[in-house]
Amino acid sequence: MSGTLWGALSDVLGRRYGSLLAYLTIALSFLVLALWRSSPGFYVSSIVFGLSLSSIPAIMAAAVGDSIGGKLAPAALGFITLIFGIGQSLGPAVAGGIKDMTGTFVGAFVLSAVVSLIGAAGSMLLRKKT
Repeated sequence: MSGTLWGALSDVLGRRYGSLLAYLTIALSFLVLALWRSSPGFYVSSIVFGLSLSSIPAIMAAAVGDSIGGKLAPAALGFITLIFGIGQSLGPAVAGGIKDMTGTFVGAFVLSAVVSLIGAAGSMLLRKKT
């Protein structure tokens, strides 16, 4: 459901700003989880993350279509998915390493927020639809 909502939002705001807001929302969910270490914080983080769970894939699919057209979009989306997959494969190992070194996952969630903020900044590089 979140992919549909964020896709519609990016149709209205444009891919740049839709993606920017999606990454900021995801970063917020990680920061809440890292800094608000009680049950209400866990619930707030889960709700915020759930609202933005499918946002980036939906917006990237639309941005690829806008950027390179329908003919090459499947190949480009496959490449983007490969990059996402690499991050999703490495993420748990990095988070586990941080937890082993510090005894807590707080640093891993802060790192996740920082990476999401880098994604937000990178969103401004998306081309406008022509």
